[in-house]
Amino acid sequence: MELIGLAAKKAIMLVAFSVSRREAGELVYEAAISAARTRFRPVTMTGLCFIVGVIPMVLASGAGASSRISLGVVVFSGMILDSVIGLLFIPVLYYVFESIRERFGPPAVAPVKRARKSAKASSK
Repeated sequence: MELIGLAAKKAIMLVAFSVSRREAGELVYEAAISAARTRFRPVTMTGLCFIVGVIPMVLASGAGASSRISLGVVVFSGMILDSVIGLLFIPVLYYVFESIRERFGPPAVAPVKRARKSAKASSK
């Protein structure tokens, strides 16, 4: 469960940053590249800390070691795979799906800004 949760969290961080760069006026390609460059270190450090934290499970010995080792190897290798592939594919998938949405989807509507009521109107 932790592996899936951390992989999803890292992907959400990259996509959220891409969306914020897109809203700032960057092109889809630039937003995806900018997110990958900016979030590379935090995402990598998160994955690396998780990988290092699982090493004792991979090297377990004693009673019940076989279950800890089998779980540790899966989580260890899955996190390495997520760290490598996730940083490559998430920006690419964001670019592909955002380009498709912009080309074939409904036009984006700018958020409506609500006018603030003046102090005089609210005091009546």
